[in-house]
Amino acid sequence: MKIVAEYLQRSESFGGPTKDWVGIYEECAKILYQEIDYINEGKNADRFRRDFRNVKWVRVPMVFWDYTAMKVLTLEYVPGVKINELDQLDSRGFSRSQISSRAIEAYLIQILRTGFFHADPHPGNLAVDTDQALIYYDFGMMGEIKPFTRERLLELFYAVYEKDARKVMQCLIDLGALQPTGDLSSVRRSVQFFLDNLLGQTPDQQQTLSAIGEDLFSIAQDQPFRFPSTFTFVIRAFSTLEGIGYILDPDFSFVKIAAPYAQELLDIRQKQRPGTQLVEQIRKQANDARSSTMSMPYRVQRIEEFVQQLESGDLKLRVRVLEVILNLDE
Repeated sequence: MKIVAEYLQRSESFGGPTKDWVGIYEECAKILYQEIDYINEGKNADRFRRDFRNVKWVRVPMVFWDYTAMKVLTLEYVPGVKINELDQLDSRGFSRSQISSRAIEAYLIQILRTGFFHADPHPGNLAVDTDQALIYYDFGMMGEIKPFTRERLLELFYAVYEKDARKVMQCLIDLGALQPTGDLSSVRRSVQFFLDNLLGQTPDQQQTLSAIGEDLFSIAQDQPFRFPSTFTFVIRAFSTLEGIGYILDPDFSFVKIAAPYAQELLDIRQKQRPGTQLVEQIRKQANDARSSTMSMPYRVQRIEEFVQQLESGDLKLRVRVLEVILNLDE
């Protein structure tokens, strides 16, 4: 598999320059070996349980370490109805829309708050108890997002919510997903078009996450994007949850659920910042300086485009049209 990944990395036909095939292979290999180590899975379960200790509508089984070894994992028995067993959910009077909303919000907590996420949230690993709390099973396949990356993802989330293409691009550069070389003005136009189409639609018009993912990778083919391997598991997990969401609730909308959570995160983030105005002012000035630095390539690009217009005669054409209009007015 490593040889195949290295071949794909070198092949332009498979988007080698824009996809981290070797990184994806290494991430899969690491997760595969971790998944067959039950001590590691027990540690994952403990950590995941701690992350959700203050979230009453999420349950994670307790590990019994006295009866756990490398090839044996003993967990607390936590029964529930699997989230794809619709008849049983309905017979118990459970709210499907609430379940789908909680599944998405729980993942937003994992990706944007704790940085430790369940990488395999298929229906077999998710259930609902009598209080309609989500139950997670199987902690062999987990992913981790480092604090720096999580902070950049938070900023990216806000930038997408605000439809700010320039901030989105800066976050992608910080994440290593976008190479700050070449003509970035065309990239900015592509990003802005994507943002306008993603967030400018009504819930019934919005694309599925899988379709959005296809659009992203389609844009990446002709642009200097290189998505980190961790993103593969994040997108895969969200796509799986989105499919579950549509099964549970025909009116399911990822953006509709995520938008209020984005605002909540924004409020929490602002409160967690040092409370003095001086600190906020310094942060604002730093962001402004970074934005100015980010804008320099675009300004240079606009000058280049202006020169190209002069050389091609486009500017002369506009002047002639203006002269004709003035003559007509006379």
